[in-house]
Amino acid sequence: MKLASLIVIFYLVESLNADAQITLRLNNYTSNIKNFKDTTIEALKIVSFILSTEEFKESLSKFKFKCTNLHSSRRTECSELLGPQVYDSLNKFSDTTLDIIIKKLPLKESIFDPNDQIGKSSYGKFKVTTRSWYLNQTTKSWYASVKYAAHLAHEYCHIRGYYHINGQKYGEDVAQTVGKIVSKIIMRRLKANEPITHD
Repeated sequence: MKLASLIVIFYLVESLNADAQITLRLNNYTSNIKNFKDTTIEALKIVSFILSTEEFKESLSKFKFKCTNLHSSRRTECSELLGPQVYDSLNKFSDTTLDIIIKKLPLKESIFDPNDQIGKSSYGKFKVTTRSWYLNQTTKSWYASVKYAAHLAHEYCHIRGYYHINGQKYGEDVAQTVGKIVSKIIMRRLKANEPITHD
């Protein structure tokens, strides 16, 4: 067999073995935090990279979730919800653009919700709202992007149809579990001086 043919076969095999690539991009952006857009873009790059890694796939594959994590319209087709199924659903769409809104918690909500909701997003709606108090808790820009990446991973689960279950426990609640897995992988990689973005 000619060398050129062998090279083509090698790259085809490598591409099949490569991690699935998911890309979250910024569409519309509004924020009451000044000069935070670059940090948001960096956070999207981080979460895109981590969700595409084999490490994330293997970590999530260890879990089995209840079907009640799913949006009500999808529960009838569910008998069990395994980690690999969740992974496939998150990576089903390779390129996703998100509207990002960062704002203060309205006064009325802050009165009735003293815990201050961190953020929100909904199934099928490509918009993530994050409360600025959560992102203002750190003064280190690099940590803000890392912290925001884990939060965006959590919210991305809601966009793809995973809702919270009672208790929101790690290992039971899809969004909480994905957010924490992403956070753990990021911190492990940083400690090991491994990349957390494709750049």
